[in-house]
Amino acid sequence: MTTQLALGLADRDAGTSAALAAATAGHRDARDRYEAALAALVREAAVFTADDVRREAGHPDDDRPNVLPSVISRAARDGIIREAGEYRSPRRSRHGSRNRLWTAAD
Repeated sequence: MTTQLALGLADRDAGTSAALAAATAGHRDARDRYEAALAALVREAAVFTADDVRREAGHPDDDRPNVLPSVISRAARDGIIREAGEYRSPRRSRHGSRNRLWTAAD
């Protein structure tokens, strides 16, 4: 692995950890709600999106947009979920961007 790539991945992991730590500050429950919603979708073994996780969790803490991507990133890294394709998000704030479809890992 090139040094720049290794540094970039380390920065990404540090950012994920920081976002998750901030989401667990005393009055915040977004991380717990997102993790519970993700676990429920994984148990169903269906294909799902980040929008599905957000909806299942009840849209917690929408003012902190990095929490959900961090929860999903960590689950993918830990082998809990895997990519299952991509889709264009209908959420206006996503501007029609491509996003991943996810499913439970084998």
